[in-house]
Amino acid sequence: MRVFYSGLMSLLALLSNDYSLAETDVHISGFGTIGIVESDSEELGFRNDFSRNDAANKGEISFKALSNVGVQLDFDFNSDWDAVTQWVVREQDEQTLDSITSLAFLRYSPSANWSFRGGRTAIDLFHLSQYRDVGIAYTWAKVPTEVYGFSPSRSIDGLDAQYNTVINGINLSSKVFFGEFEADFSSTRNEPIEFDKMRGVRLIAETFDWSIQARYSIAEFRRDNIILAYIVDTIQSVEPLFPRAMEFASEVSLAQKEIVYSSVSGQYNLNNISMMGELTHINSDSRALETINNGYLSFIYHWNEHSFHLTGSFSDSQAYYFDEFVYDENALALFIDLVERQLNTLANNQITQSLGWRWDITESTALKVQLDHTRYKGLGSSLLGGSENITDRDDGNINTLFVNWSFSF
Repeated sequence: MRVFYSGLMSLLALLSNDYSLAETDVHISGFGTIGIVESDSEELGFRNDFSRNDAANKGEISFKALSNVGVQLDFDFNSDWDAVTQWVVREQDEQTLDSITSLAFLRYSPSANWSFRGGRTAIDLFHLSQYRDVGIAYTWAKVPTEVYGFSPSRSIDGLDAQYNTVINGINLSSKVFFGEFEADFSSTRNEPIEFDKMRGVRLIAETFDWSIQARYSIAEFRRDNIILAYIVDTIQSVEPLFPRAMEFASEVSLAQKEIVYSSVSGQYNLNNISMMGELTHINSDSRALETINNGYLSFIYHWNEHSFHLTGSFSDSQAYYFDEFVYDENALALFIDLVERQLNTLANNQITQSLGWRWDITESTALKVQLDHTRYKGLGSSLLGGSENITDRDDGNINTLFVNWSFSF
């Protein structure tokens, strides 16, 4: 049984046995974004992350790419115990109670310094991972795709412990966590990759003017998804013409391999100007997902209820070209193309410049307009959606317009 369900059972037991609803302070809140997206390319289009189905192409305004709505319930039992549940409806391959449940955890806070949580919590891979779907919480129309598009996961089922203190006016926070999660890297069907033994640490030092954060986490792929399992079987089947087929298949497989996520981020505020940036690194022991470097840097100018930003973001990974020895390349031409397509599924090499404006209409509503210009390599365009195989794509560029209305309640 996943920790998520154990957490829910603990919460229900606590509610039914020790407290009545009349004694519990229940707070309801929520958030949402209604957004439209359009690009100027007929072949490729914007996707917010690898799990998204529909790409925003030329002449096809997309409402699904960024739109969502979330509802959160906070239960305060006493000064030590509370619980949080949250449901977010957004574009997904499946709409089930489990898939829309982003948070469902019980928290114990024995002191002002310590807190412990069990259940489903927001995954803490990168700086903005925990509130990437809460559009009202940040200036941009979306979080930088070059960084966050590689990590479709929103939640982790497990346990964490956090310690907070203040030293010489600097707020210090450390967190360790352990659990399991899944991520859907297929945009055509629900075939998530499952991750076990997730363990990580997050460190934060901040004041009112600046913040520095560091994250490091490791997880283990439980098994190959259906697509990759087929690729592995296909590689093994051509052993008569490919001497290293069995070894190569093992190198491609994700099963029982480790993946490492690391991030360093910071923010500095000076009068009406904010600067924030992040550098991230992802690597694994599998050829299917080797090394990816990502990052962004954003300058934001605040003027009354308006904010203007200039942002640059990038993703950098090596394209894969089949260079193994085979006895007959002509006989294996289709096989080689299949392998190159699969091992470039997560290859991305693109740079985006963004110019945007946010207008805080009220304290709980904001209008955001953003224009992105993206330059990409053909074999590094995996984040962009399109019907053409990635191995057939040429280098190019694409412009994308975002118009969002974000709110909270």
